[in-house]
Amino acid sequence: MIGFIKKNNHLVCLFFLLILFGFLWPLLSQFRKKFSDISYIPYTTPSAISKVISLEFKGIVSDFFFLKMITSIGDKVGKHENLSKRHADYIYQSSDIITDLDPYFWDAYVLGDMTLSWGFSDIERANALLIKAGKNRPDDFRIPYYIGFNYFYFLKDNVSGAKYLMKASRLPGCPSFIPSLAARLFAKAHEIRAAIVFLDEMLKKTQNQQIAKQLSTRLKALVIVDFLESKIVEYNTRFGKQPRNLLELVERKIIKGIPEDPYGGQFYIASDGKRVFTTSRLRHVGDNQNTGM
Repeated sequence: MIGFIKKNNHLVCLFFLLILFGFLWPLLSQFRKKFSDISYIPYTTPSAISKVISLEFKGIVSDFFFLKMITSIGDKVGKHENLSKRHADYIYQSSDIITDLDPYFWDAYVLGDMTLSWGFSDIERANALLIKAGKNRPDDFRIPYYIGFNYFYFLKDNVSGAKYLMKASRLPGCPSFIPSLAARLFAKAHEIRAAIVFLDEMLKKTQNQQIAKQLSTRLKALVIVDFLESKIVEYNTRFGKQPRNLLELVERKIIKGIPEDPYGGQFYIASDGKRVFTTSRLRHVGDNQNTGM
């Protein structure tokens, strides 16, 4: 027996190692799962290193990193696990590295933007990725459109949102609703003259008659608003007070009559006595439900 062990000591060692492994495996599995659930955050490889080690296969490496990112995050989402700031950091860093390797990787930009904005309310870094995308894809209207959306939807900044939508409307393939939406945002922020200049510019470039009709109607309504507000200033200059309503402008012969709203509503002076709004909210009466000017 002793002779057998001496001759086959490697087999005996292997046998005992297998027994030890079988004994420890359940404990190791439990520890690994617990550690993974609590502490695991996927790692990222800095761009400076990734670019060197990927050689001429940057596209393939960026695809691998993208697959790794959506798999790791998708696993957490699929299990309904809470995501932390560390996961947001990982998503931003991974998206940044992936698009360093492949600056035209649209899916990486979109996933980073959507996850950071909707999942973490991290609009600053979501927009940073989109701005980076815009530098590499300057003719893609979706980029300024998404940035504009983040501004007016998440940050409630209608002016910045309108400016980016205005930029999107000048790029190839832009849907027809975007110029109108930009004008509405300017109107909601009461940047009336900016909206007028923008709509006038778009109207000169638009060849589609249906779109031109929509833009023309909105332009006409905003020109009336701008006109009435200028007359309120004139009233205040002459009489030293704000008019209570538009009818006072007529009675004091500041205007000949109250203009008709092309959308079918009625213009009125806001509670501040300076701004003019319309009951149509810049939509044809009947279509107006939950929006406002």
